[in-house]
Amino acid sequence: MSVRKVIFWVVLSSLIIFTLAIVKIAWYDRYVWKGTPEHMFNLPAEDRSQWRKNPIQWSTEKQAIEVATPDGLKIKNITFHTNSIGMDFVYIPSGQYRAENGIRETYANNKYYRAKHIKNKPLPALITITKDFYLSAFEVTNKQFELFDPSHQQLRPEYQQGLHGDNHPVEPVTWQQAQRYARWLSQKEGRQYRLPTEAEWEYAARANTKTRLYWGNEFWDRNKANLGGLHSNIETYRLDGYNNSAPVGSFPANPWGLYDMIGNTYEWVNDWWHPNLTEDSTDPRGPDSGKIRMGKGGSWTTRHYAIYAGEDDGNNPADLDDIRGFRLLVEIQ
Repeated sequence: MSVRKVIFWVVLSSLIIFTLAIVKIAWYDRYVWKGTPEHMFNLPAEDRSQWRKNPIQWSTEKQAIEVATPDGLKIKNITFHTNSIGMDFVYIPSGQYRAENGIRETYANNKYYRAKHIKNKPLPALITITKDFYLSAFEVTNKQFELFDPSHQQLRPEYQQGLHGDNHPVEPVTWQQAQRYARWLSQKEGRQYRLPTEAEWEYAARANTKTRLYWGNEFWDRNKANLGGLHSNIETYRLDGYNNSAPVGSFPANPWGLYDMIGNTYEWVNDWWHPNLTEDSTDPRGPDSGKIRMGKGGSWTTRHYAIYAGEDDGNNPADLDDIRGFRLLVEIQ
């Protein structure tokens, strides 16, 4: 090998090593917390002295809507309960679910995969939810959030600017801002609004289905949720019609009448981030402390091959001011 070639390969190798080092440093700074950011801490104890003594009555309406199920699209009658600011809620009964993971759910019916990975292995954790609750049928929108914080309109991302963005999921919003919004509504209506726990959220998202997603195992089906493209977000529009977030309710609901439980925007839940549940649990609430909070459901940037009903995120600090929205749970007294 000539001296010139040796020099070339030495220089090229050095550049590659240098680039990888920079990438690693950038990755660490972006994805690994050195401590807990202020907007991740719990709020002080809630003061209920200013709550209404008598809760505001909700209106109720039954609607025939299109829902996505493992057996295809169906028309189902869903009862929506509407609060004082026009936010719709669906009644969720108590029950149980298995905390599966995406790969297991997708390939569970493949005899070769089953023989190698599943046979004689214990069932996934059985999670029990003991209390009925109401969950908002849609993600909280910009318009709804800005009744509480009008200044947020100036913070909307470019793709949600103008009136067309009113019905998009609120972005950006921190975990603590979502909690403050829930407290504002609790005081306004005299009902306990809060973020769902990770287990409550996933239980509602699955809606008694046992497949990878509530519409089945076909994660590549781009007509059921607003997700990212196969290789990049540039591909997204031609696949599902939206480059970024979509107006809430643009895709079929899950079998319980909940929209956008997969895709559109990650949704804050109450838990500190934690690994998938591996032991049978009753009303789990996650760890008592941590460094980051958990989001569920994926977003318009999530590659469709990476999504499943239990998918979560919480290790990306950059997302705190980008693709984080939420929906609310109302406790039933």
